[in-house]
Amino acid sequence: MDKKVVIIGSGPAGLVCALSCCQNGIEPSDILIIERDSEIGGTLNQCIHSGFGKSYLDEVVTGTELASMLSDGIRQLEIEYITDSTVLSVDKQKRIRLVSPKYGYCTIKAEAIVLAMGCREKTKGALQIGGTRPAGVFSAGAVQRIVNLKGYMPGKKTVVLGSGDLAMIVARRLVLEGGEVACVCEPKEYAEGSDENIKECLEDFDIPLYYNHTVTKIFGKERIEAVEIAHLDKRGKAIKGTEQKIKCDSFVYQCGLVPENEIIKETGIRLDTRTTGAYVNQYFETNVKGIFTCGNAVRIHDIVDFIVEEAQIVGASVKRYLDKKTEKPEHTVRIKNGERILYSVPQHLDVYEEGIENSVIYFRVNGKYKNLLITIKMDGEEIYSREKGSMSWLETGKILVNEELAEKIKDAKEITICASEK
Repeated sequence: MDKKVVIIGSGPAGLVCALSCCQNGIEPSDILIIERDSEIGGTLNQCIHSGFGKSYLDEVVTGTELASMLSDGIRQLEIEYITDSTVLSVDKQKRIRLVSPKYGYCTIKAEAIVLAMGCREKTKGALQIGGTRPAGVFSAGAVQRIVNLKGYMPGKKTVVLGSGDLAMIVARRLVLEGGEVACVCEPKEYAEGSDENIKECLEDFDIPLYYNHTVTKIFGKERIEAVEIAHLDKRGKAIKGTEQKIKCDSFVYQCGLVPENEIIKETGIRLDTRTTGAYVNQYFETNVKGIFTCGNAVRIHDIVDFIVEEAQIVGASVKRYLDKKTEKPEHTVRIKNGERILYSVPQHLDVYEEGIENSVIYFRVNGKYKNLLITIKMDGEEIYSREKGSMSWLETGKILVNEELAEKIKDAKEITICASEK
């Protein structure tokens, strides 16, 4: 089977990308979306809380509402999608091998591929907690899914490890469903999530948040019976004598997300060790021409708005590629991460005939800062400067390459993005 455009993944990145492809002139019949779950929408389907769609819809809705709106758009355009389908491999010739109830085992030859598989949670092994492996230990994402979609509770009394937004939202959800959350432990001296969620999810529900604390042991044979928490010193080591045993029948942890990149690795696409997603240019095209990626498959995002923004860029980029397949860049400008910059995406700018004006560079800093100044240097000389104010590693910053900046850097071999406090 042949298709012009195949999109792997039907979360917000995949669905918006498909709609953007159509808006840019690609026929809906030329697009195929592949989804491994039983329905399209991705993680949005389990996000019943509000806070989605502000930039895309100009209003704030729940994750499920946004998923429904995007899915309706796909159906109205009659874009083909297949669910319960597993992609086995993707190669450089843009051949996709998959297993699907509709097509069985088959190979699809595409002209362009968009990798929009999203991300996955790190496993409990990343926590290195001592003890046995009883029932009742869950990741935050798994709890959100089984409570919101399946209608089951993980337990009656829960201890939560991690203070990211997802962990706090799950803690609130458990209380709303009649459960008890004994506490939320955060190994750092600050919360990973937003101040808004600390108030609305924890303080408003009298859920205690213990900074500089972690879970050191899990007790229980068949079912979890208790956990041990301890205070941590500045080096992150448990302080002897501070251990406290808390009875509970469930333990929920959030230890971070990573891009779903197994297919990317096997395809031979270059990975960025900082984002663990693919290296891309300003069109979100990988080093394999005609294979694009967007959303959490590129980097872990703080808000869905940026996923939507990237997916719209990729929709236009796919159309551009289909029209100019044989075009090669005149020049490539490498983007280097300088002082206090955790990562930047894209990792390079490809200079074509139309230039690089209006390209967007997304970045994150490596800490929590006030009065931040963002600069771009070329050959040691500062060519761009902008006051950012307060910013943390949890937020995405972006730099729009305007006409003046594009003219300065179009012939450069490398530019460096830096951050400093005034």
